[in-house]
Amino acid sequence: MCVSGSCVLMCEPGLTECGGGCVDLMSDGEHCGACGEQCNGMDICDDGECAEGCKGNKILCEGQCVNPNADDDHCGGCFQPCLNQQKCAGGQCK
Repeated sequence: MCVSGSCVLMCEPGLTECGGGCVDLMSDGEHCGACGEQCNGMDICDDGECAEGCKGNKILCEGQCVNPNADDDHCGGCFQPCLNQQKCAGGQCK
């Protein structure tokens, strides 16, 4: 976005600017909880903290912990998106 004659990176809500890109500090293994905080080895980033596995009822989908009961992109399981502006509730698109 152009602001006062300069290009400025504007991240979508829920994302933070880190090193010229927009990241989710709650799930990004390269920027977990803060810019530059990396989860090394087998650890993943869940709720902004490096962990060995997903917390609670979350499942691992493409390196990110998601709640299959509420995630619109992984409703009921990995890579099962809700379409037509539906929302995920109880693992079903409604």
